[in-house]
Amino acid sequence: LSTIRSRACSYNTNTAVCSEAMRAGAHYAEFTASGAGAGCRVGLVRPVLWTSLPFEPRSGVGSHISPLVPSHGPLLLECCSERWGDSPFGKDEDVHCCMYDTSSGLGMSSSWDGKAESRHRWEGMEALPPGGGTVGLLLDLDDETLTVYRDGRRLGVLYDGLRGEYSWACALACVGDRARVTVRRMPVPGANS
Repeated sequence: LSTIRSRACSYNTNTAVCSEAMRAGAHYAEFTASGAGAGCRVGLVRPVLWTSLPFEPRSGVGSHISPLVPSHGPLLLECCSERWGDSPFGKDEDVHCCMYDTSSGLGMSSSWDGKAESRHRWEGMEALPPGGGTVGLLLDLDDETLTVYRDGRRLGVLYDGLRGEYSWACALACVGDRARVTVRRMPVPGANS
């Protein structure tokens, strides 16, 4: 169980990344957002060597980094893990970050190439209500998919073609102290206990 809280700041987002990498099999986590309004994205990022990132004013990063900010992508690529593997999204684009936007229901992804994130609609797309709710994410590395659940109900596949290793992540907008997201690892839906 982890809880991420927003705080007043001058940056767009606070991002938290799980320290454990998922490399094979199926993994499920639930993200419960409250008071997050339009500022919460949950999903996956590639594990990076965070201690290698240049958190200093001359780097343009300052004291934070976000996996969806275009200028941060090349810095994150420099700190990549050797165990990433290949992850084609579509035909020839690598996805190093893919998230579900709770306010719009859109899928958001980045190949960390310095360009703006990609946004897409998907079958079953739904947003959380403004007050919050629970989003479940099922990463199945055998099927190469990321599936979204809302309040226990399966919505659909958000991304496919995911290979290599990923970690759970949450990006929360700096909207004062009222927003928070609680993350829980849970049993995989439909798996025999």
